Amino acid sequence: MNNIDWAKYAVGYDAICGASQAYKENIQQLVERVDQWRLPPQARVLDLGAGTGAYISSLSEKLPDAQFTHLDYNASMNALASRKYRELALDVEIIESPLLCAEIANYSQDLIICVNTLYTMQRPLAMLRRVRRLLKPDGKFFVVDFGREMQLNKWSVHVIVSLLKQYGFTPTMGLLWRYREVFRQNRIGMHAQRQGSYWLHSAAEFAHALETNGWCIEELATCYLGDCDLAVCRPS
Repeated sequence: MNNIDWAKYAVGYDAICGASQAYKENIQQLVERVDQWRLPPQARVLDLGAGTGAYISSLSEKLPDAQFTHLDYNASMNALASRKYRELALDVEIIESPLLCAEIANYSQDLIICVNTLYTMQRPLAMLRRVRRLLKPDGKFFVVDFGREMQLNKWSVHVIVSLLKQYGFTPTMGLLWRYREVFRQNRIGMHAQRQGSYWLHSAAEFAHALETNGWCIEELATCYLGDCDLAVCRPS
């Protein structure tokens, strides 16, 4: 059974997915909430499944003195993130490890971010319990998860329209050809969902999973074209 090859996905991730308006809105939802949460000036912030580093990079202006930790098992994603952090002169600890195996102290984090990572895991509920132990008692957990069956045509149209608005016709055609592997990997992901490799859930099922694994939900919404669930939680 084939799953997404994240090393192949990484090459075009920022150019294709990063141009998506829905993707940008997800990041903005986190950035806007940081002011409300009143995190300590030197907050410890952990991004689980941090990919190419978009969320940490976007938070760095809001939290200039924060201690950021980037955790992802994929070397290709981490290499792209490392380059991005260097360009922004950010001091970010990068841990290359499976999420459940990473050595991070319990009750050490003020904010944990986990975006579109849980659904890919074989034991997502175990991960929710592990995250619960990593967070300080007054910390925040910002989680977004791709719970619905992927509608590849809808996603493709959205991404292409976003690219056209940003770059125009000819550059967009060039990007689509250069990074066509992203679309192929999403097709693989769609088939993997249908075969049971990835966790599918409704908003209600997602909320139940959070509440029965140590979390009190402060906010619950759908996002990313209605395909993802977004929750802001604190330890229960």
